[in-house]
Amino acid sequence: MDDELFQRVPTANLPTSLALLRQMLDAPGAKRDFSRVPGFTVFDRPRKLPDAVLPVAESLLTRVLDASGSGKLALEEGMLRHIALTASPTSLPFFEHLLDYTRPRDQFAVKRRAWAVAGIALIATRTGGSNTAARRIEALLREHPDKRVRTAAIDAVGRLWRTQKGALTAGALKLLEHVSREDRAFEPCFAARGWLAAMGHAAEVPSEGGVYAFKATFGRASRTVELLATHTLVDLVSAVVSAFSWDHDHLWALALSTELDQDDFQVSPEGDPWSVDDGPAAMPIGMLGMPVGHRFRLLYDFGDHNLFDIELVDIRPSPTPRAKYPRVAASVGKAPDQYR
Repeated sequence: MDDELFQRVPTANLPTSLALLRQMLDAPGAKRDFSRVPGFTVFDRPRKLPDAVLPVAESLLTRVLDASGSGKLALEEGMLRHIALTASPTSLPFFEHLLDYTRPRDQFAVKRRAWAVAGIALIATRTGGSNTAARRIEALLREHPDKRVRTAAIDAVGRLWRTQKGALTAGALKLLEHVSREDRAFEPCFAARGWLAAMGHAAEVPSEGGVYAFKATFGRASRTVELLATHTLVDLVSAVVSAFSWDHDHLWALALSTELDQDDFQVSPEGDPWSVDDGPAAMPIGMLGMPVGHRFRLLYDFGDHNLFDIELVDIRPSPTPRAKYPRVAASVGKAPDQYR
């Protein structure tokens, strides 16, 4: 591969790159190729921007948001990485603007807001954790109407708010515990409980005797399987496959969110054997924070690509006496042949 792809533009040359970007944006009706702007690609290590360069970068990136051209999303992310890493308190208004910014068919919205949240969290971390940025992160985590922003704030707190020994700070622990109890949306609750579990502060299973009913649909056939709150996602997959009378000889993956596609919501323990014991696949279902009505997907057999739609249709406080779980509670339609 061409060595030029791996060149890293020194910080001293970034003003030249920004001057080139300004020329592109100032040219009316020009066909822009933003990949020509060096220093802001995925191959460039993000670094702290000098005080004189930071406001220029923020101003130009704000203009890029509404501009058109090839390589735009890569440039956005590259510039955001530099600005977020700089973690200057003066960038707070810029990050707030990114959180509020919308445009039609915005492919970068989720990732842009995640970078904005990460920038605010990093400012809070580097300035002592008791400041405007910290209060803003707390407000985003607790109150923002978009659950994707709340989830990004949770992830930023889990990654950044650590003691020198790597443990969660007292403030981070308090916030994550609050979300794990109070947020009714699956994604933020799951993210908070995941961080707590990973750091040795597992959330309490809401009801040890609770029964969770999942409806799995494949084509015109469906099966409703019931599991205890103490069963795991591995048990759920096994129950679904058995309910359709299929064999268990294939790899599988769960996409636990239909709105957020980041790795945190992908569960595939057979592709990552360590996660069978330590990851989300091993967490009791009652700890995951799923509300009734939550929908997700199971991909079974990576070769044949069998895709099941799954919905949590009911949560009951106690199991049926003498019933054995997991069990099939309802069956609709003939199960399709596994090998068609």
